[in-house]
Amino acid sequence: MSRRAAIYIRTLSETQGGKPSPSEQEVDCQRLAKQKGLQVVCVYRDVEKYRVGNRLVEPSGSRSDRLGLLAMRQRRHQRRIRCHSCLARG
Repeated sequence: MSRRAAIYIRTLSETQGGKPSPSEQEVDCQRLAKQKGLQVVCVYRDVEKYRVGNRLVEPSGSRSDRLGLLAMRQRRHQRRIRCHSCLARG
């Protein structure tokens, strides 16, 4: 049985210039998972504005209410995946 992994992708702000686009992040993460022998079972994405109350907000790293992040945390809590932090790019 292979080890399972989830990928989390977030749009990076302009102040984080030079960082990879969401599609580049996903390619890098898929490559890293393959190198480590992990089976990617789900990809979570926070790449679009979302509604909080009456306003649209960006999926900023300073916000903990990002929809993809919340879904991933819920799945982790249900012990369907294990989460480990890593950066595919240095």
